[in-house]
Amino acid sequence: MKKIFYFCFRFFCDLRLAVFLLLSLFLLTWLSTLEQVHFGLYETTKKYFSADSFFIIPQIGEKIVPLLLPNAYWVCLFLFFNLFLGGVFRLWKKSTKLGIFIAHCGVLSLLITGFVTHHFSRRGALSILEGETARVAKAYIEHSVEVKHLVNGEVVSVSVINENEVRKTTRKGQSILLPDFELQFDFEGYAQNAEILPLDSSYEKFTMIPRKPAYQAEENIPACIVKVSHFNGEELKDSILLSPINRYPASFEINGKIFVIAMTKKQWVLPFSLRLNQFSRVLYPATEKPKSFSSQITQFSEEGTKDALIEMNEPLRAEGITFFQASWGIDKNEGNRVFSVFEVVQNPADQWPLYSLCIIGFGLFYEGVKRGKKK
Repeated sequence: MKKIFYFCFRFFCDLRLAVFLLLSLFLLTWLSTLEQVHFGLYETTKKYFSADSFFIIPQIGEKIVPLLLPNAYWVCLFLFFNLFLGGVFRLWKKSTKLGIFIAHCGVLSLLITGFVTHHFSRRGALSILEGETARVAKAYIEHSVEVKHLVNGEVVSVSVINENEVRKTTRKGQSILLPDFELQFDFEGYAQNAEILPLDSSYEKFTMIPRKPAYQAEENIPACIVKVSHFNGEELKDSILLSPINRYPASFEINGKIFVIAMTKKQWVLPFSLRLNQFSRVLYPATEKPKSFSSQITQFSEEGTKDALIEMNEPLRAEGITFFQASWGIDKNEGNRVFSVFEVVQNPADQWPLYSLCIIGFGLFYEGVKRGKKK
């Protein structure tokens, strides 16, 4: 047993493993950059930097590169253990290597930052009309199926099924149970991107035709077909087609209760509200191209109100959430009123890269000064 432990320890501490992992990251980054041109940023990132698979096979355009490469997620995980055991664990008692030890800690914190960001951050968009208040952001890519129970036309309870659950249960042929509603959902089909077509000239029934995922993931129109049944055995006669492009949610009655169901972009309720007081933009001379744009907002929270200005490259940070000035537009359905769009990011590791680089810089500076004195 000791021999196995010693072998594993030597393996993860080996400098040659570190070199191999760093070269692998370089190769994966280069190949993913080439692949991104053909398949878009989202699909490429999901393929190369996801924990779902241990190996990947690169594809540049229509050509498949005959290489079986480790996924970058697992490469970074192995690199973490290699740096921890080979660098930090071995150096922490050696005062002569203090600068190198500190620099290694900084690199480890960068890898931890990437892990936390990958698993625990979320981002979306918040659109606000001038003079209006909002507090619900919508995800750029992720969708969900919302099921609402109505009583006398009022929503009394809501249950949400994430798009990933729909995808997995459809592939595995499993059911999704909502015990609070005593309902069972059997998804008979799912498409990440689909075209919705009528089955006949009456436009009362529709079907979905799966399409190739869009280059920009935000342009995908997902769709799914679901069969709804009650725990008592009662089931709906027809399946329901769900898609974000449906103008109205589908409604149904089962076991004497009324429900509505719809597929929408995943919503995110913020801990406070923002009101857009005024949107401003500066154009380049003699053009309609914006040089800069900004939004004067008021933040409403339990602690009170606070005025702020969100500009390009000057975000608002509040309660662990960052608001970037992303875009703007004119809503013709609202009398040509101006609206501002903010990218909303919640990342527990938002400032960690800065701290990590400071630690690395201090360690390298200390080591350089120490070696300079010896000379």
